Amino acid sequence: MKNIVNQRLKMFIEYLGINNVQFGNSIGETKQSVGNWLNDIKIPVTCLSEIVRVYPTLNARWLLTGEGQMIEGEKMNGYAENGSLRLVEEAFALPYKQQLEMMQKMLDMQEKYVKAVERENEELRIKQNQD
Repeated sequence: MKNIVNQRLKMFIEYLGINNVQFGNSIGETKQSVGNWLNDIKIPVTCLSEIVRVYPTLNARWLLTGEGQMIEGEKMNGYAENGSLRLVEEAFALPYKQQLEMMQKMLDMQEKYVKAVERENEELRIKQNQD
């Protein structure tokens, strides 16, 4: 049976839109370690702590238990201001063609988030039906 924490970590990495190498580098781990975790090898507590430290918008409760949202509500606003809003401001300073490309990147980020939430909802429905 798949480890649910590992599955949620995979969803978060997909949400970030980065690969295993980039994620591993961000938390001081190897691509192999991240790959092992995503293939159901237990994630060490020290690594979970580092993930939550490096990614403060990640809801640790969601990662560990599935409760709440992937991205913490209060911190999501900070993420939007520091992430999406910054992208919007940068986009309008660019020529039109580049503005469109930047806006497409933002849409892609939002689509990844929606897909991750949809997968989580489907997993919860399946779990609920099994109980």
